[in-house]
Amino acid sequence: ISNNPARRVRRLPDSKRRERVITPEEWHALLSAAETIAQSESIQNQQLPFYLRVLYASGMRRGEALNMLWADLDQCTGMVLLRDTKNGTSRRSCIGADLAQAIATLPRRDEDQFVFTGRYPDQPTSFDVLFRKARDLAGITVDGKGEQLTQHSLRHSVATEAGKAGANLVELQALTGHKSLRVLQDYLHADDQALLAALNKRGGKV
Repeated sequence: ISNNPARRVRRLPDSKRRERVITPEEWHALLSAAETIAQSESIQNQQLPFYLRVLYASGMRRGEALNMLWADLDQCTGMVLLRDTKNGTSRRSCIGADLAQAIATLPRRDEDQFVFTGRYPDQPTSFDVLFRKARDLAGITVDGKGEQLTQHSLRHSVATEAGKAGANLVELQALTGHKSLRVLQDYLHADDQALLAALNKRGGKV
């Protein structure tokens, strides 16, 4: 058979839920490895520790962090508007004032639009390769369930830690941007106060 008839069969999504969280020891090792990689003239390498801190401080999705715009980041408060998220809506997030001001010290071009810019000023970068490099440098391997640490693990860790610290469902919705609580969303507005409450209950992690 010259053509594989299965090529056009659409694969079902993996139903296995990712539950990998990062331990405090792994986080410190990962950030230390990223800071080692950042000792380079490469702007992307210098951005890596800040990118990881954004993920672990806010619980943003990878794409939300990469598409973060300078124009939407309040450097005084650390609040940020995330446009056109995975759910098709915009929402607010928070990385904290200290981290926002630290990010502002990164070298950038006047025409850069994205906080984590790529080769071109109107395009974001990607940290996939550098993340794996930092993970390997940190000596982080699979956990007891055989699951490897990914960028999404940082987001999952934020939500898990906030939930264990007592954040309620509305606060977690404000933190993560999940729309699964659609009924509650019709009646409750997850505002900045709810978002900050969830982050404060978890405690600073940057």
